[in-house]
Amino acid sequence: KGEDKQVAASTKSKTKRQRRKDLQKNSDKNKWLVQHPKIQSMGRREQIYIKDAGLNETKAEKRQAPIDPKLDLMSPEVKFGRILAGTDQRKRHAAVKKLKAYIKARCDISVFIDGDGDENNSG
Repeated sequence: KGEDKQVAASTKSKTKRQRRKDLQKNSDKNKWLVQHPKIQSMGRREQIYIKDAGLNETKAEKRQAPIDPKLDLMSPEVKFGRILAGTDQRKRHAAVKKLKAYIKARCDISVFIDGDGDENNSG
């Protein structure tokens, strides 16, 4: 009889908050791997487990071109990319301004229309 009283006392001593925490810990939603009993094929089930774990490659990752191993790491393109992807906000902002000026200069049609360029004067 003494043990029954202790068990009853221990279950009554939990507060509403403690019971809610216990339910959250033992909930199926919090399990690391969701079970998929409806999927009969083991291959398909393994693919879904990988997807649930977040280990599958996305389409964007598949589309990315691999980096050329022969590329010079000190080339201007790589340096510019490093600055553009860096954590320093001022350097990033300056790099964006330089990129904007470069694109504007490359796409400027007025050079060809005005005849200032060598391409139109050679004919």
